[in-house]
Amino acid sequence: MRLYEITNNFKFLEQNDDCDPEALKDTLEAITGEFEEKALSVSAYFLNVDASVKAKKDAAKRILANAKAEENRSDSLKEYLLINMQALGINEISCPQYKITLRKPQKVVSIHADVDEQYMVTKTTTTPDKMAIKKELKAGGIVYGATLVDGKTSLIIK
Repeated sequence: MRLYEITNNFKFLEQNDDCDPEALKDTLEAITGEFEEKALSVSAYFLNVDASVKAKKDAAKRILANAKAEENRSDSLKEYLLINMQALGINEISCPQYKITLRKPQKVVSIHADVDEQYMVTKTTTTPDKMAIKKELKAGGIVYGATLVDGKTSLIIK
């Protein structure tokens, strides 16, 4: 029987006035035991899923760290080749698979002082400070547009 079916049966029997009170009590106890057994099975399953998710996230972090290390190594080798080609005055090397060329530097902007306002871009984001609002509301204050409400019930397994 599924968990929701057990719950529905329990609620139905709880509201049923036609049964013998002792028989009803025994039946509800049996259903409660079945519910607890099923709840333990469900929780064991999602704990297993949670462990799998954690293992996958940890693996992803390791893979990203390895990729970043390889990327840094590649960048270091490119810089190494560039410095040595410049030192020897070699601007181009060719082979059948590819060609290595030193390109002349491109013009880039260097900011060294305050720039005129017309060239400035303002980027701002504004979000409510929920921690400050919560503190104010808990202290009995009033914050327009905000109230304290009950959050979701959470499930804790230790």
